[in-house]
Amino acid sequence: MEARGGGEARAGGEPILELEALGAADAMPCPAPLDERVREVRSLAFGSGEGEGAGMGAGISAVGCDVALGCAPTADGVLTAVGLAYLARLPQESVRVLRTDRAQPRLGEAYGEVATDPELASRVFRGFSARMRRDCPQARHGQCPYGCPSQCARRVVFIAAADDEDMPEALHGYLVAGFAHGRAIRTLNTLPLVARAEELSVRVANECEKARQFVRFSRLESGVFHAAYEPNANVVPLVAGHFAKRMAEERFAIVDASHDVAVLYAKGKVLRVELPHQEAVRLSVPRGLSDDEPYVRALWKRFYDALALPGRGPEQRGYDLRRQFMPKRLWQGLIELSPASDEGWNEVPSAYQARERRSALESGATALPR
Repeated sequence: MEARGGGEARAGGEPILELEALGAADAMPCPAPLDERVREVRSLAFGSGEGEGAGMGAGISAVGCDVALGCAPTADGVLTAVGLAYLARLPQESVRVLRTDRAQPRLGEAYGEVATDPELASRVFRGFSARMRRDCPQARHGQCPYGCPSQCARRVVFIAAADDEDMPEALHGYLVAGFAHGRAIRTLNTLPLVARAEELSVRVANECEKARQFVRFSRLESGVFHAAYEPNANVVPLVAGHFAKRMAEERFAIVDASHDVAVLYAKGKVLRVELPHQEAVRLSVPRGLSDDEPYVRALWKRFYDALALPGRGPEQRGYDLRRQFMPKRLWQGLIELSPASDEGWNEVPSAYQARERRSALESGATALPR
């Protein structure tokens, strides 16, 4: 595998080192100057006369038409689109925000794509957070239970993590309503876009809770803990801090091949890495397990089986309840449900044997004490 910006990574090396090499990629080219991009967005609605020259608005002669802005399906992408529409002084009711990979402009709607600008996105988010904080006594006094400027601002990140096709427009509507009404946005669930944004936020929050419960790590020969997890939303970066606190002295990598993303943790730092799909699939399979990993898996499965309640079989009453609390789409990655985990009993690592058995092994005895 070629490691961009970080030399070469060994094909059979540690996943965390390969991912660190990918994370050291060359910086992406900076987008065009902000004023130029604002003119291009404005020219979409008012024609090339307003845009001065080529760009996204070249060739559009309609005056005051509706605009669809295509952006990356991320928080930064949507925030960038909202910021450019505001700076271009476009009426927000005439603007829609779409995913670039699934964009379908309506008849008579001018369409243009905007490049993600993290600096502009940060400005928009800070402004939204300040607007929420202005009306929220909890946030003003630092009492928000979510540890952020405001719960309403935190929802922006949760909404953006959803995989739904209408996520950008739902987030766009939520941001516009928040800027207009402040804290009162909590009472505006009758607005379709706000209600949809709330629905996405709750669903992603539930998916985060499932990730905290069902991510399973395997220890590699190098001492790195590896996990593969494929949720229904891009929540792996959102829960990385949870595992960083629980495994503060370890190194780990969590790979999500369904969203082509991985998070790494080492020496108190968390790194988010976007991967090509083939690399994400390859790195999601752990290679070079530690000698005691099969036995630890068997121990965990034995513990789980000992605590399991009866009546959870496919034809029994508790099966539906089990699927409700432990979604079946996640069963494939659960060590405690894999019959292969029982194979770990075939060989007990010396570190897990009783002192007498270890002494007998070291002395070369043929009959081992039980």
